[in-house]
Amino acid sequence: MSILPDPRITEPRFWVKRASEPAVLVLRKQRVLSTQRIAVELAEKAAELRAEAHQVDRVIQAYRREHGLSAEQIRQARRNRPAFSYRNPMG
Repeated sequence: MSILPDPRITEPRFWVKRASEPAVLVLRKQRVLSTQRIAVELAEKAAELRAEAHQVDRVIQAYRREHGLSAEQIRQARRNRPAFSYRNPMG
């Protein structure tokens, strides 16, 4: 349990907590960046957009557009990712 308040969307730790979400995983894979770096970039984009916590998709879409990543690239990367299995958690 943390004594810190919940992070705002404009803080990198907000995005680090979401590092395992498919949209963030794909961005990280396509840009070949560390989790920390992608978190910082997404936080900066959220600050630019003056986004609220419920606007995660809006921030990710804006980031994708800015870096020329198409929705089809995201879908393709998701299709190529092995499915999670409790027997083999690594894919």
